[in-house]
Amino acid sequence: MSVSNIRRSFLPLLVICAVFLMILLSSCGGEDAVSVSVHLEYDAENGVLVDSASGNRYRWASLSYEPASVGEAYADVQFGEKTVYLYRVGSLSPEKILTEKFEGAGGLIYEESTPLPALTEMQADKIYVCTMTASETICIDIFEEQELIDSMITLLDQGEQTQLPSELSLSLSLKFASDAHEGIYYNILYAETGDDAADDHYLYDRGTRKCVRIPEGMFLGILYGELPETETEELTDTQEVTG
Repeated sequence: MSVSNIRRSFLPLLVICAVFLMILLSSCGGEDAVSVSVHLEYDAENGVLVDSASGNRYRWASLSYEPASVGEAYADVQFGEKTVYLYRVGSLSPEKILTEKFEGAGGLIYEESTPLPALTEMQADKIYVCTMTASETICIDIFEEQELIDSMITLLDQGEQTQLPSELSLSLSLKFASDAHEGIYYNILYAETGDDAADDHYLYDRGTRKCVRIPEGMFLGILYGELPETETEELTDTQEVTG
């Protein structure tokens, strides 16, 4: 069986298993207590987290943004009886950006005076093509062709809105990265509805909820077919790398 066929047979099952595991873990209680010196307050009326000591006001980023790495716990916030811890994002200033405990989607929180860049503003120069197992996110390919990256961004920005089908044969995460904005990914869903190049292919932005159909033949020379015959790069949710 080819690498491509193996991918199509097992990836949907792996994604289902991963989602089930996250739901199971989330029902088992909160995070272990850690010691932090910064305590944020939740302003429900304005939907922000406030650091009364510094005056910083944090807002949640859309689900499209993810931390490229998660560092030490920096702050906590109380929601009723539940304590939520917030963590540093790589080497970025915690006064500008923080993240919740990353569990496969979203989680970034930014200081409202310095909003995160839109995908069109991000100057993306790399895309990590990833799938997810029950315990880790696995990078199966990396795109660095600037023309390809720019054409994907243009399609998402200017392409006609359509509906993402409810039944997909394959879905992958395209994590856009940029040297100009290190520490964060912009995650776009790549989806297919069949088993060959004649079927429909889509890009979907969870944050803006925009879905575009990929025109026939566009990207397929790279996105479709055999995967590289090399070892995959495992991206785990450790201190070093997440997403």
